[in-house]
Amino acid sequence: MSIYSSNSSYAANSQAINRQKRSHRSKVGLSHCNGTWHAKQKGIALFQVLLITAVISIMAMQFTQTARNQISIASTIVDRVQAQSELRSAEAELLFSLITEKRQRDIHSNNSYAQNWNFYGKPFGLTQASQSDLASNQSAFSTSQPQETYRFNDDGTRLKNFSLEGRDNVQITMQDQTGLISLYRGNGATKFEELLNSFSTNPRIDTYENSYGNYFENSYGNNYESSNQSGFLNRNAHSQQNAYQQEYSAALLEQLQPSIMANSMVDWQDGDDAERINGAEARFYDTPGMPTNLPLQTYQELRHVRGFNRQMLELLWPYITIRPQGYINPMIAPPRVMGLYMPQDRVDEIVRLRETGQLDQQQFENLSGLEVDETINFVNSGLLRIEIQVSVNQVLLTKQLDIMMQPYDKHPYIVYEIKI
Repeated sequence: MSIYSSNSSYAANSQAINRQKRSHRSKVGLSHCNGTWHAKQKGIALFQVLLITAVISIMAMQFTQTARNQISIASTIVDRVQAQSELRSAEAELLFSLITEKRQRDIHSNNSYAQNWNFYGKPFGLTQASQSDLASNQSAFSTSQPQETYRFNDDGTRLKNFSLEGRDNVQITMQDQTGLISLYRGNGATKFEELLNSFSTNPRIDTYENSYGNYFENSYGNNYESSNQSGFLNRNAHSQQNAYQQEYSAALLEQLQPSIMANSMVDWQDGDDAERINGAEARFYDTPGMPTNLPLQTYQELRHVRGFNRQMLELLWPYITIRPQGYINPMIAPPRVMGLYMPQDRVDEIVRLRETGQLDQQQFENLSGLEVDETINFVNSGLLRIEIQVSVNQVLLTKQLDIMMQPYDKHPYIVYEIKI
C-alpha cells in the first residue's frame, strides 16, 4: 500500500513537471514569434516612411520647378513689355530726329541719333560720340568747330533745342534707298543685270551688307546664345554669320540667271504682252493675273517672277528697292552697288574713308570720277529703309519700316511697309 502510494505520488509529480516544461516551452516559442513579428512590422513601417518621404520630396521638387518656370515666364513677359515700350520710344525719337535734324552725321549734336546715324546700311548704336570720333572728325575738317544750332518758327521765334539721350540696348540700321538699284517699272534693268553678274565676278559679301537678314524671319539664323550683355551679336557670332552668308550666297550663284531675271522683271511690270528676249509674259506663267503688268507693290511679289525665289530675294535685299527714285546716290550705296560705277580699288578706298567719317562730296568725286548729272546726285533723300532692334535681357524685338520722310509736308512721313 505504501509502495503503491509512493509510485502514484511520483507519477503525479512527473506529470506536473512535464506540464510545467511544456507550458514554459510554449511561452518561450510564443515570445519568439512575437519578437519576429514586431521586427517585421518595424521594417515595413520604415519602408513606408522612406517611400512617403521620397514622394513628398519629388512633389516638392516639382512644385519648385513649376514655380521657377512661372517666375521665368512672368519675367519674360515683363521684359517683352519693356522691350515693346522701348522699341516704340526709339521709333518715335528716331522719326522726330529725322524730321528735325539734318540727314547727315553731326557728332557735336545734342541728339544722340544725329551723333551716330549713317544712311548707308551700317548698324549703329546710340552711345555718345567717343573722343576718337571727335578727333578724327576734327582732323578731317580742321575748320569745323562745335556750334550751337538754332531753329526758328515762321514768325521768327526761336524753337527750343531738344536733347535726346541714347540707349545702350538699341541698334538701328538705315539705308537711303537712293543708294540702291530701283526695279520700279523696270527702269533699272541694265544696272540690275550688272548687279546679278557681279555675284559671279566678285562674290565677296561685306560685313554689313546683309544687316537686314531678319526681314525674312531670321533666315540667317541669329544665335541669341552668342549675344553679349546688350543682346546683340558679338564679333565672333557676327563673323560666323558672315561666313555662313558667304557660303549661302555661293550656293546660290549657280541658280542666278541674270538675263532671265532682269528681262522677266521688266515684263512683269510693263503694260504690254510683248515678251522680251529671255523674258516672261502671260503665256509662260499660264496663271490668271500673272504677270500683273503693274509696278511691284511689295518686295515679296518678286517671288512670282520668273527666275526669282525666296533665297534670291534674301540675297538681293540689301542692294535693290522697288520704290521709284529720281536719281541714284552712289556715295551712300553698298560697296557692291558702288562697284557698278567704279573699279574695286576705288570702292575700297571710298568705303574706308566713309567708315572713318572722312568722306565728303569732293573726295568722292575725285576718287570715283563721277559727277552730278540727270541720273546721279549726292544728296540724301527721305526714302529710307529702317530697322530698329531693342534688347531687354533675353528678349530681342525688331521692327522694320519702309518710309518716306517729308518734314515740310502736312504729313511729315509716309510709311509704305511695316514688319515686326
